[in-house]
Amino acid sequence: MTQSLDKIDLLKERANISYKEAAELLEQFDGNVVEVLIHLESKREERHQKVREEHYERRQQPKKNAQNVLNEVNSTRFILKNNKNKLIDVPLAIAAIVAVITLPFSIFVLIGLAIAGNQIVIKKKGGKLFKLDQVFQVVTEEETDNEEAKETTEESKKEE
Repeated sequence: MTQSLDKIDLLKERANISYKEAAELLEQFDGNVVEVLIHLESKREERHQKVREEHYERRQQPKKNAQNVLNEVNSTRFILKNNKNKLIDVPLAIAAIVAVITLPFSIFVLIGLAIAGNQIVIKKKGGKLFKLDQVFQVVTEEETDNEEAKETTEESKKEE
């Protein structure tokens, strides 16, 4: 028992663990102090590795968020079209940069184009459209296709 108590005291001091934990580990490793210390050291290394990985993940999260935002912006399109065809179809990021650089001029141009009857549309990746000329009305792509089909049908009836 004395030897066991000496081993427990030794483990308690060296490994900074409780008496109960030291006794349980000695029992688990058949009283071999060196094996207990090796086991505790490997557990400590595993915890440190896990903490490092979690820290790395936390540091990478803002980068991932920025990439997601950039991908979303790049997949969103700025479309300017008249009744028959598209005049401009560029990524929203490019349209925003041009608008900021030419700010006063671009506002007047967009207002003028909308007044002239052109459609200003922002098309998201999922197919949703934001028509700026209709005060940000959200329209699905199917509804737009249906509207275009109706317009084509009406035009063909007028021609006959």
